[in-house]
Amino acid sequence: MEKGIRKDWTPAHEEKFNNIIGTCKTFAERQLIMSIRDTLKYDHRTKAGKIVTTKAKLRLATSTDDELADMVSLEAALTDKTDMSDMMDRLEGLKKIRAEIRQNGIKKNELER
Repeated sequence: MEKGIRKDWTPAHEEKFNNIIGTCKTFAERQLIMSIRDTLKYDHRTKAGKIVTTKAKLRLATSTDDELADMVSLEAALTDKTDMSDMMDRLEGLKKIRAEIRQNGIKKNELER
């Protein structure tokens, strides 16, 4: 088993998530499923775990305002939180996080094994 991958992660899990990711139609769906997969698959204290965290940040840094809005809508639908002010606060929070990632940048060595 590859270093940094949890012991209970199996090839069947990998195949299942790859199939689900393959059916995602939007950035929001893909980001959510990939985040769930990465949380279940990797020990985030390891180098491999830190790399997937950096990749998630990179996806967020390159997302558009519309993609972030889709993420907020998906989150709201999954949590039954449809209060517009909460949704707008979440969208502004994601935009702020994206701006911070863009400002700080991502170093090449953070993406390498």
